[in-house]
Amino acid sequence: MTVKEAIDLASVLRPNELGEETLAGLVLALESSLAIEVRGECTQACGAVTVTDTVLSAPAPFDRLYWAYLVSMIDLAAKDGEAYAMSNALYLEARTAYARWYHRTRRSRV
Repeated sequence: MTVKEAIDLASVLRPNELGEETLAGLVLALESSLAIEVRGECTQACGAVTVTDTVLSAPAPFDRLYWAYLVSMIDLAAKDGEAYAMSNALYLEARTAYARWYHRTRRSRV
């Protein structure tokens, strides 16, 4: 999934007025968080994310975490508590699934 695909999908699911730059910034923050907290990489390993065809690091089917995160942030910005609770739960489930898959498949085998 690319940055643009994540933004477009999230915007279809939750029409919003945040703008592509704001949503791209949220994707950058998420990508940095995944690099540090899941993959154990330093922040310098994360390049600039733009609203283009930049391919994000989580492969399908785990790439759902990007649009789920954006939808939850859109709900939060709209101050819709019920929608945020549901969309954030979906995001957290997707992030947990990605982290488990990543660590299961990247374990060093002795």
